[in-house]
Amino acid sequence: MLGITEMVKCIDDTRLSLPGYHHLIMRCRDDEARGSVRLFIRKNNNLKIREDISVFAAYIFESIFIEVINLNGKYSYGIDLQAKYSTSRRY
Repeated sequence: MLGITEMVKCIDDTRLSLPGYHHLIMRCRDDEARGSVRLFIRKNNNLKIREDISVFAAYIFESIFIEVINLNGKYSYGIDLQAKYSTSRRY
């Protein structure tokens, strides 16, 4: 798994691909071209996006969580970002 935050553009760009990985999974802010959270997951894993535990409140707390299922079991992974301009310091 590879997690990325704070990319400049939030577009579906074919240059943002890695051999052997699923298509980039991302959550982006609607009103800006910066911020966001993204994940690359190896193709040899089945995955499910966990909308029930992912939180995306722009400028406050941005996250995406997934469930990975492979021969070794079932695991949850995620990436989060507390936005720079958030008034909250606890999450």
